[in-house]
Amino acid sequence: PQDGPQDLGRADRRQARREDLRFRLLHRIGGDTPPSQRDLAAAGGVSLGTANTALTGLIADGLVQVGEGITAANGYRLAYVLTAAGKAEVVRLAPRYLARRQAEQAALEAEIAALEAQAGGQ
Repeated sequence: PQDGPQDLGRADRRQARREDLRFRLLHRIGGDTPPSQRDLAAAGGVSLGTANTALTGLIADGLVQVGEGITAANGYRLAYVLTAAGKAEVVRLAPRYLARRQAEQAALEAEIAALEAQAGGQ
């Protein structure tokens, strides 16, 4: 089977989703309070298992390191810290992430305007 334009579009969307998740996790890890894996899953809008897999990849890529554990109200948990490479990756990904969010917002605004026009015409 040949890759048609639709297949390439799917591959591009899949890559964008992976990149968005990578950005969201790195951005959250770089925040003020150390996140748990559940916090990361919520920030990424993914399951705990998916967040764990992505986090493992970020650690393997040298973008995140496991710091000293912290004692939380609900027990002991690991602390995740951005490396210098992780901070650079956030800076690299931020403009692309923002551009995708702005494109989504523009598409949503156009859809809302069309629906409002349709509703107003009835």
